[in-house]
Amino acid sequence: MLIKISPFFSEILDNEREIWVFLPPGYNQRPRRRYPVFYLQDGQRIFSPPAGDGLPQWNIDLTALELMKKKQIRGIIMVGIAHSGGREYEYTPTFDQEEETGGGGDDYLAFVSRELKPFVDEHFRTLSSRSHTAIGGSSLGGLISLYAALGYSHCFGKIAAMSPSLWWDNYVILKFFQAWSPPHLKPVIWLDMGTCEEDRDELTESEDERDDDLTPLEQSEIMTRILMGKGYRRGRNLRSFTGYGASHDEISWGERFDRVLTFLFGQQDR
Repeated sequence: MLIKISPFFSEILDNEREIWVFLPPGYNQRPRRRYPVFYLQDGQRIFSPPAGDGLPQWNIDLTALELMKKKQIRGIIMVGIAHSGGREYEYTPTFDQEEETGGGGDDYLAFVSRELKPFVDEHFRTLSSRSHTAIGGSSLGGLISLYAALGYSHCFGKIAAMSPSLWWDNYVILKFFQAWSPPHLKPVIWLDMGTCEEDRDELTESEDERDDDLTPLEQSEIMTRILMGKGYRRGRNLRSFTGYGASHDEISWGERFDRVLTFLFGQQDR
């Protein structure tokens, strides 16, 4: 079941957006059961049926339903957060001089954690603790989700960064993580990148003109090494995945989203 909440106003950001809430099968028939929650950026692109513009979707609701049917994951609530007209500003931690925008990430994460999450916890039967709460996204949505690990791990115990835009502001996120002193209870992190990310169609004009030394895959490998240097262990609280032949697009992200769900919300549930 997919519920649309529109508009959802944020006092922190002083704007509004659409929110979609996916409820698992049996939600209404089991009034005492509570569920973990997965918050996802770019909410208008992730569920089926399509948003109506004919653009590709992730179809994560269909993926989750199939995994729940096979009992490969537990029942979960998924919240799709539509991006605003200021997507590049809200999904980035710093101002990027090349892009001439950015830096609204802290306000955006404050909106998700202090306005949206309390609303969802109040109106739906959630397991509200950090260990049952995930945040994720792709591209810039993956960047802001990864950034959430630095200052919002008390709220989000699970992170999914799919094809994150690690290049933003001269790889500033790599520098942030290098200087990071992780808490005792580290957030579980899924990190992935496709081998054909350079073919992505989301390149801005200024990014396309950059002469970066690192490919997206190399950037992801550096991030993985940084995390392992901070005490992360592959297969336990970190999964670094390479999508062979995968591009920077909704089809590629949707095709591997089952792996994200089983890692974060599998029956052993990290």
